[in-house]
Amino acid sequence: YVRGLSLVDAGRLSEAAQPMHQFYAIWSHDKSISSPLAFGHCDAGYAMALGGRTEEGVAILKAASAFPQCMAYLADVQDHQGRRPLADETFQQAIQLAPDVPFAYQEWGLALLRRGDVKGAGQMFDLAHVHGPAWADPLKGIGDVQAARRQWGDARHSYEAAAKLAPAGQAVRQAQERAAAAARGN
Repeated sequence: YVRGLSLVDAGRLSEAAQPMHQFYAIWSHDKSISSPLAFGHCDAGYAMALGGRTEEGVAILKAASAFPQCMAYLADVQDHQGRRPLADETFQQAIQLAPDVPFAYQEWGLALLRRGDVKGAGQMFDLAHVHGPAWADPLKGIGDVQAARRQWGDARHSYEAAAKLAPAGQAVRQAQERAAAAARGN
């Protein structure tokens, strides 16, 4: 699971599919391991769906549709498949399951940013930050929106705030460096 999750975090989904498949096979036979990995099956389904085991991964996510994280991941998979209206509907369902949990807002923001909807992404990252003020990811997302708008100073401040919450976060550090270099270039 840890190997698969680290590959997901690195964006190496095709490599993550196999260890996540192995984790899911173990988990599905012994759910007692689920307490420390409350949403491990969601992570596994997501990695599998985007890593080449699409049907299996989507089936896992659909079977766990009572979990907002699984629903948000299902929406992200739908978005990657180009099924944007369905993805937006599924993101909304994920939010309705747990409106005070930031995860679905964050994932929807990432999808909107990929689509080039900077304004919509900014709104989702803001909501994710409101519901998860101690979570670094929404702050990085806010910084990414500011960077897309070429608001380098604001982006740098958002990345710095995210780095304080996740000082070891490689993506945050890289974004900080890009924003600082862009600010110097302006």
